[in-house]
Amino acid sequence: LMWIAFMLLCTGPSALTCEVMAKTEATFVTEEACAQEALLVARYFQSKGYLAIPECHQIKMGVSL
Repeated sequence: LMWIAFMLLCTGPSALTCEVMAKTEATFVTEEACAQEALLVARYFQSKGYLAIPECHQIKMGVSL
């Protein structure tokens, strides 16, 4: 099992200004490692004035969705 980081990134209060981003080029072995990276990225976007909400989800490698 691995972890993948997601970010809800919004430029304004409307849901129409939001998009979900996923870090697909790398996975994380632990939830803690994923959360640390996601939080760093969220803080960067927040410093630029975005609403940024990080999230980590567990995935099973080699399993087709």
